[in-house]
Amino acid sequence: MVKGIKQATATSLWWFEQHQQPLPQAGDQAIVTDWAGYAKAIIETTRIELTLYNEITAAFAATEGEGDGSLAYWQRVHKAYYTREMAPFEKAFSEDMIIVCEYFKTIYTGA
Repeated sequence: MVKGIKQATATSLWWFEQHQQPLPQAGDQAIVTDWAGYAKAIIETTRIELTLYNEITAAFAATEGEGDGSLAYWQRVHKAYYTREMAPFEKAFSEDMIIVCEYFKTIYTGA
């Protein structure tokens, strides 16, 4: 975000349903903070795509910009994350679960 590398994020549809949260919409804006709670950037959602986990593309993984940017890295860390996230609710990760692919642009950085 701040460096312009990360321009997307991937949240499971399960998370939105579990926490009774609305899906993000194009035009939504959010303040991004560091771990200490200090504002680092403002982002604006540009589009949303609902995609099966096993249909996430290398292009999306690169746009999300985490790790080495590869699809293999994306699959490994996200499978582990979704598994941990769902375990306390006795739910299981599935290769065909729906992922909310949120694309955004950084509209302000304090850097």
